[in-house]
Amino acid sequence: MDATTRTLPVRLRFDNTEGLLKPNMFGTVALSPRQTRSAVTVPNEAIIRTGHSERVILKTAKGTFKPRLITTGLRGTFGDGNRTEVIQGLAPGEVVVASAQFLIDSESALSAGFIRMAPTDVEPARGEGVLVALDLVARLATVQHDELDSLGWPAMVSQFPVRADLEIGHLTAGQEVAFRAARGADGRLSLIDLGSNDGVVATAIGVIDAVTNDGKLALRHDPIPELGWSAMEMEMSVSGVDQDAIPLGEAVAFDLAKGEDGLYIVVAVRSPDEAKPESNQPAAAAEPPMETAEEGAAPIVAAGQIKQIVTAQRKATISHGPIPEFGMPAMTMDFTLAETLDAATLATNKDMMLTFLREDGMTLVLSSAEPANSPIRVLGAINKIDLEASTANITHGPIAEIGMPGMTMNFAISPEMAVEDLKLG
Repeated sequence: MDATTRTLPVRLRFDNTEGLLKPNMFGTVALSPRQTRSAVTVPNEAIIRTGHSERVILKTAKGTFKPRLITTGLRGTFGDGNRTEVIQGLAPGEVVVASAQFLIDSESALSAGFIRMAPTDVEPARGEGVLVALDLVARLATVQHDELDSLGWPAMVSQFPVRADLEIGHLTAGQEVAFRAARGADGRLSLIDLGSNDGVVATAIGVIDAVTNDGKLALRHDPIPELGWSAMEMEMSVSGVDQDAIPLGEAVAFDLAKGEDGLYIVVAVRSPDEAKPESNQPAAAAEPPMETAEEGAAPIVAAGQIKQIVTAQRKATISHGPIPEFGMPAMTMDFTLAETLDAATLATNKDMMLTFLREDGMTLVLSSAEPANSPIRVLGAINKIDLEASTANITHGPIAEIGMPGMTMNFAISPEMAVEDLKLG
């Protein structure tokens, strides 16, 4: 692909027995597909492109208008000519405004709709529905979903690409699912999370060794492909489980769900033989073949400290904080060092920002360790606290570390801070 002209060279073969075609001639070529498919299309002029998103103005049953975030596909002369395919965001039969949008774009409802940003990994669109079809090769999921309020989408059937590092082999058509969607680099809304809608994200096989004094389960588990977790030892929070009835030192199956903080918790413990056939976890407890793991998963960054380094084994004992992207709670465990990482350069017992790679899609390997930024301390006074926005208005003195003069401004309040402990003035 030529980044400047956005063109690709194509080689075509023609019957030129009459010698009509000469080298370096220009011509117009029409390509006729061998296969056709049904698609939702709208007039080209109905598409409104705003920055990095595309929208149409939809006419509602009440005669009002509202914008709708969409994803477009092919553009061409198909249908009645000069139409654009809409691959996400519109259902057949919905009515869009094809011209003179500028005459109605001052309505408050429209303004609010245009301000609405496309969903991101940080603020994804969340939905529930029924999995209609799943193409494991193309990694496409067709979902008959309920209304997606964050997108302004009605209940309809939509097709989504599925992110490469999600394990989806255990899902089947007809299953009720919950999902999170975000706009990818290709402009399409892709699923960054897809699983059963029973609240259970995965079921794992392992051994619970003890119940800690603070009520957590100290356990050892086999690999959990749905979460991208390799076999490891850890302490996990638990909810809704009678801890006195937990068999210690025996193989068990335990269900995992996401807690309010985004980290996984144990919500059920039972004998491995009692594992539900429809569970969101394959029955086999053995480590899956390496080729089933998704390679090239995104790096994971977490704050932590390196406690010990065993150079001969290229291992490091690390205490790290929670990893929300991974749903992993804070813990201390051993990690392998990446081949490119010089063990001699690693410092122990210092606050660091640690980067982990998942070259096989699951096993975390330490690839770098950089000193964590120290907190900045400055004198000032809290003028006002906005509980809804979780911000504090502060008048502070000069901050020499970042070259900031004294001023009054709003600061976000960390979720870890107890707001009731903050004192005005």
